[in-house]
Amino acid sequence: MYKQHLRLSGMCMIVWVFASFVSHHSPAWADKTGGMIFGTITDRASNSPLIGASVRIENTNMGGMANEKGEYTLKQVPPGTYNLRFMMIGYQPLVKTNVVVSPDRGTEISVGLALSAVEVEGVTVKAQESYFEKDPEAEVSGKTMDTQEIIDAAGGTLDVQRVIQVMPSVSSGIDQINEIVVRGGNFNENLTVMDGIEIPNINHFSNQSLGGGPISMVRSEFINDVSFMAGAFPARFGDKASSVLDISLRKGSRERMLKSVDLGIAGFGAMAEGPAGDNGSYLVSGRVSYLDLIASNWETESIPHYYNMQSKVSWDFGIHTVMWNTLFGADHIKGDNAKDSDMYSDEFTYWTQKSDLFVTGLTVKSALSRSLYGQLVVSHVQNNWNNRDWLHEKNGLLTDSNESTESENTLKYDLSWFWRKQEISGGFSLKNCRFNDDMYQKPDTVYVYDWTDSAADPRYDFKIRNSAGDADSIYTINPELHGKEHVDTYKTAAYGQVRLVPVERLTLRLGGRYDKFIYTKDSSFSPRAGVRYQVTDNFFLNGAYGKHYQSPAYVMLIASSNNRNLKNYHTEQFVAGTEWFPFPEMRITLEAYSKKYRDIPVLKALTNDNPFDDPSDMIDYGDMVNKGKGHSEGIELFLHRKMTTSYMYLISYSLYRCRFDDPRTGEERPGMFDLKNIVTLTGSKQWNLMKAKWYTDGMRPKLWYKTLAWLLPFGDEVTLSAKWRYSGGRPYTEPVYVRQYHEWIVPTDEKIYDTRLGDYQRLDIRIDRRYFFNDWSLVVYFDFWNVFNRKNIFDYNRSEYGEKEQINNFEAMPMLGFNFEF
Repeated sequence: MYKQHLRLSGMCMIVWVFASFVSHHSPAWADKTGGMIFGTITDRASNSPLIGASVRIENTNMGGMANEKGEYTLKQVPPGTYNLRFMMIGYQPLVKTNVVVSPDRGTEISVGLALSAVEVEGVTVKAQESYFEKDPEAEVSGKTMDTQEIIDAAGGTLDVQRVIQVMPSVSSGIDQINEIVVRGGNFNENLTVMDGIEIPNINHFSNQSLGGGPISMVRSEFINDVSFMAGAFPARFGDKASSVLDISLRKGSRERMLKSVDLGIAGFGAMAEGPAGDNGSYLVSGRVSYLDLIASNWETESIPHYYNMQSKVSWDFGIHTVMWNTLFGADHIKGDNAKDSDMYSDEFTYWTQKSDLFVTGLTVKSALSRSLYGQLVVSHVQNNWNNRDWLHEKNGLLTDSNESTESENTLKYDLSWFWRKQEISGGFSLKNCRFNDDMYQKPDTVYVYDWTDSAADPRYDFKIRNSAGDADSIYTINPELHGKEHVDTYKTAAYGQVRLVPVERLTLRLGGRYDKFIYTKDSSFSPRAGVRYQVTDNFFLNGAYGKHYQSPAYVMLIASSNNRNLKNYHTEQFVAGTEWFPFPEMRITLEAYSKKYRDIPVLKALTNDNPFDDPSDMIDYGDMVNKGKGHSEGIELFLHRKMTTSYMYLISYSLYRCRFDDPRTGEERPGMFDLKNIVTLTGSKQWNLMKAKWYTDGMRPKLWYKTLAWLLPFGDEVTLSAKWRYSGGRPYTEPVYVRQYHEWIVPTDEKIYDTRLGDYQRLDIRIDRRYFFNDWSLVVYFDFWNVFNRKNIFDYNRSEYGEKEQINNFEAMPMLGFNFEF
């Protein structure tokens, strides 16, 4: 009855969405209310407001100037898509493309302009305009994206981490998770920062200590821009070995309350924004999954449930901007393989996995003067996991469980002083770390089966014995594990950095960072450096170096009392490359990098020759030692043309290798993410049908079109996007089935990661249709994953009877979604 009620509710929801579309399809096509564009214009480096900076909508006579706070507002802008040009004397002009304006709504576009004029004998040379925002501290391996790029990306499902996978330095090859792999590193080596708040993982269904997860909790419509740095990042970021994803959220509307409702594969969501007093604004949203409503006929009981809520409130108090961010997400999944058991199996399992994330924090940005800028962050982040497995039946024999809580309370302050083009910056961080773990694992018994009849099916080996023929029939027993511990400790950090321009066209960045983890008593110093030389107006030579230390995962530290002595492991990275702008709207980079790993924690059991210890399985933690090491090297090409007219395209290619030492022998072997070749091709094309009379006068007013428009490939504006991705096969270790024990093992002389899955290929297509009405708008999108239904192998499932079954990544998956904006 309960499931029938849910399915009925889901059907009613879909009917309501369609009915809303039809009933609101107003005939007043020509009387659409104008929208608004607003935001702030600041110095990209110092964040100080640029008073008097101008903004103009290209191909119109509309424009404005920034006030004393750097704020601007353009009102009564006709609905549509535009390019905005921002200019200020002494700064490089910036053009923001693909800015969507909806009826009676505000669109925030906040930008930072870069000082780039070159002075020659007292004469200021006019700087070439740019279509690309760039973090001044990211000389290499950096990319900045805005909200619309994330929303329009084919196969991205409005997920910033899936979209960022177009970068040549990023690999995945796994559809089931959206977490990124950067230059051969692991999932948990990537730092995520949101308005200055460090968040361990922003995904639903994350794995403790490893990261991952298939669905992001961060709503893409909240995002103003994202800066991604794939290596050798600056000293203000630490405790991660591979990359930084720095997310800046926008402010809400200060004119009036705005609302939107969306329905798609990610769930049903709603969002509101509006003014908060005279000097503030708010953003608030919520989303809930409904896969259980449509999965009644699926051949699985493992249906995920999740929901999330996010909010941001901003206030301006003179020179201070105060931002309060919150993020909460919870998820639950359960499984029961009883229906998959057969006459040969007397066991089945029932399991549940629950997790949640809570983030809250205050960020205070202070423009103390034209040359002094500070940022204070006070935050609380907490993750909870509750995973249980039972044998035979629900609430039967508990085989293993994990109840864990990890939290961080952080106080962080950064201060930057600017003089002309020079900068001195520094800061500190104090982090209170609390982790509570209650873990249990039942004894693991390895039996000896009667396998004397070589022709018999292993499933009939019910008679068991050990090698001596004793009646106990047991080969070995791994003891019961039960660990429970509470830790309350601290991490401290401090950094300093200078950015110098010793001669025209040359910029140097020198810095260092000191980190200390009180629990392990380990400390580390990380030198960082960067250089950028402007050869011509549109061609640059770039380089960077950095050591990046990462502390062990909390769950590693308390899995065994011996692990308290684990050290921080680190990467040492060198990156050099070129950056060329053949046209203002096109950017081409070519980079080479070297990345060395040292002191990686590995299971002590995996350093011996016991074949029942699987060297490819690094999930279950016991005694660990800092014995792992490896390296990766590669060459990366990246070409990006912005949508200055009606189309854009992106090409990325990475040729690399990733090698790690076998912890048993020390022999160098391919790494888990050694994919060798990665190619990504992405393109988008826009059509503005409001300029076509056959559409506005002939088709649009017709009743049949108003009724069926959402099914047809037409709209006031239409965007068609496609993405094709190729990567080499992922290495894995092929175990051997030992029928005597009904176990899959890796023999001592077996070379790990010596076998590869097939190459990965996937084509995604997305079409967005936008409709403008009197005082609201509608977006109907159709996203088609894996159009050719290619069987990309994810892994293999190996049964205790020697059977091997291929598990594929996502097959062809069409998705339809609606987004109503009021």
